[in-house]
Amino acid sequence: MFKSAIRDIIPDTDLDNLGNSKAKEEFDLLLADCQKFIKNGNEELLKKAFLITLDANKDRLRLSGTPYYSHAIAVARIVATEIKLDDVSVIAALLCDVIKEENDYDYKLIKAEFGTTIADIVTGIEKINHIEEELIQPEVELENYRKLLMSMFKDVRIIFIKLAERLENLRTIAPLGPEKQHKDAKEALEVFAPFANRFGFRNIKWELEDLAFKITNREEFDNIKSKLLGKRKDREKYVEDFKAPLLDKISNDKFLEKNDVKVKIYGRAKHIYSIFNKTIARNKPVDELYDLIAIRIILECDDPNMCFYVYSLAASIYPPVPETFKDYINAPKQNGYQSIHCAVLGPQRRPVEIQLRTRTMHEVAERGVAAHFNYKKGFIPAQSVFDNPNAIEWMDSVREMIESNDTESPEELFNFLKKNTFLQEIHVFTPKNELHTFPVNSTPLDFAFQIHSELGSHYIGAKVNGKIVPIDYKLQSGDQVEILTSNKKSISEDWQSIITTNKARSVLNKHLKEIQTKNYRKGRKLWKSEIVNSQVAIRQSVIDKVVKELDLVSERDMYIELGKGNLEISYIEVLLKELARKGSKVNLHKPLKKQSRTSIKSLIIRGQDRPGIVKEITESIISLENVSLNGISFDTIENIFEGKVTLKINNDIELSSIIEKVMNITDIESVEIY
Repeated sequence: MFKSAIRDIIPDTDLDNLGNSKAKEEFDLLLADCQKFIKNGNEELLKKAFLITLDANKDRLRLSGTPYYSHAIAVARIVATEIKLDDVSVIAALLCDVIKEENDYDYKLIKAEFGTTIADIVTGIEKINHIEEELIQPEVELENYRKLLMSMFKDVRIIFIKLAERLENLRTIAPLGPEKQHKDAKEALEVFAPFANRFGFRNIKWELEDLAFKITNREEFDNIKSKLLGKRKDREKYVEDFKAPLLDKISNDKFLEKNDVKVKIYGRAKHIYSIFNKTIARNKPVDELYDLIAIRIILECDDPNMCFYVYSLAASIYPPVPETFKDYINAPKQNGYQSIHCAVLGPQRRPVEIQLRTRTMHEVAERGVAAHFNYKKGFIPAQSVFDNPNAIEWMDSVREMIESNDTESPEELFNFLKKNTFLQEIHVFTPKNELHTFPVNSTPLDFAFQIHSELGSHYIGAKVNGKIVPIDYKLQSGDQVEILTSNKKSISEDWQSIITTNKARSVLNKHLKEIQTKNYRKGRKLWKSEIVNSQVAIRQSVIDKVVKELDLVSERDMYIELGKGNLEISYIEVLLKELARKGSKVNLHKPLKKQSRTSIKSLIIRGQDRPGIVKEITESIISLENVSLNGISFDTIENIFEGKVTLKINNDIELSSIIEKVMNITDIESVEIY
């Protein structure tokens, strides 16, 4: 049983009781990081989250032999120091691996102690981790994997924490086997690095790519790295030689001095994966690449025009390389990146890349949208996001709202993002872990018809993630769906209000049309055998009057209702006699459309759980004529199940028949009307 509160689990544990342990040392480092980078953080909640992850993982070790809680702390430190989010994100990162079957922690407990926002983030990450471990197979295309993950990011902080988690995993990947290493590395290159780039986390993107490239192409990685190391001293001296005259020019510039503009200049080398891509794109070896050295000029001001002025100073010393000037300040990249890029001829006429930007632009370039995250306190819920143009628009809207709307409250931001829900897809699994895409609000019926029309026509229920769900359950990304069927077709007109996909609607309409045609022929046969043969002749005008009296649209509808059993042939005979006797107006009670007197009833069924019992229950119900199964759901606790079945029936006699049939099933203990 789950505990009712945290104090029931760790009643006497306090950080002071940990003494000088390794765990205390690691937490102190995290706390110091948060005090430095996170404004107005809740240290008490952070301590509580740490104690929980320490308790939940006390018996777990990673393959390297290190305690598992160290991984949670490492991820939280990445969130705090490299992405620099809010305290909500750091706490969620600490808790993201505590909801396990073998632990005493569940969603309700996390929600009670930390609030809905943190609980939702933690469970969102836990569900993604479960899918990665249990459902994602090596043969699944990474494009589909990317879509699946993006569809599950209900809060943008889930994206950021997953990036931190994958980065920490790659940093400590050595103990894993080669197959697992290559799988994780490939996912990092094709799924997570593009995410990091899209949201502007350039440093994380670079590190993910280099760590992954080291695994996927170790020979080329070592080749490039050795050449860079061999030139390091030369490159460091060249950078200093390049900076000296530029620093002198800037420090003595009166215009910059007058406007109190301070300038800092840094030299850097391109990261290895980027260099590798340049060798491919330019078809040149590393030795012939000119822009392995880059100079970054950071202006301590908010005026972007100063960047152009400082560029003119640099160009007055070093001749610009033609056609290399790129203005990303007035035309930012899609991820919000702003800077001036150009190449100049430095000492010895060697090309050098220069980047110029303000400090604010630099913060966004280095840390993406998180650079403007703190003042929002993290209340940034987001809708599903996919790998298509609409996803780009969504991500841009998230970034722009965080960066530019300082006066907007969290509630207003939430409403904005809800109104800008462009993406309308979910991604679910079959029992064999095959991935299928559906529109938002799709149901298990849509799933059944998508897999095969016969699967849909024999539908009697569905299991989602191992539990039976109602027929109108809205599928969520990551769900694993199993369809329950019977030997008998169980199609109902009521399904028209449940399905959402065009394929399901098309197949259902086809089956309903076949049923309608069957009923039409049956009703027509009844008409001919019982009515026409018993009378000399019936004029069309009389038939039209009968149809009108029955409140039907056409003669065909009358035959269909006869075939369905909703209209008694004896009533038609009486109606014809009354029309013959009184003319066009009769006053008979119309027993047409018995379904108008149908009612919805629910049964609560309890008994001993065993394989196949749900199928037996559903088949016993749908085997009865004129009974429609509207919904079914079951829960099992310690081999005792309780189910709720919702039915559409005509009368109490049918209900009694259903109860009797269900009670005759082995292991059923009780059936009650709800």
